[in-house]
Amino acid sequence: MTPYTIPTSEPMAAYFARHDLTVTRFECLGLEDDRDMARVSDQTIINAAVAVNTSDADALFISCTGLPAIGVIEEVEKRLGKPVVTSNQASAWAMARLGGFHDYNPTRYGRLFSHALPNHAFGEAA
Repeated sequence: MTPYTIPTSEPMAAYFARHDLTVTRFECLGLEDDRDMARVSDQTIINAAVAVNTSDADALFISCTGLPAIGVIEEVEKRLGKPVVTSNQASAWAMARLGGFHDYNPTRYGRLFSHALPNHAFGEAA
């Protein structure tokens, strides 16, 4: 799920596909201005996340560092019954692991923090 337009989001879906991740569905909020993305309400994010979910998806990725999604991760995971990864959460998780905070697991920010950084995570160029 992204706050972007479809033309902005399609290359991201293609990137995931090139890296052997199956995108079962993607939805966009259709926003073009970062300021609008930063003002999206928690309820709008939750509703969009629930709407984009498919039974065959293993997880949900919510894109955009400007989208204030970190505060709804716990609720979306609860509603979907699957992991949620957001851009900011993934960045914080990677920084914590690379910084040696291997046991840092703030549960309200999602299941991602219960995982270690894979050995190969930064070994190859994207």
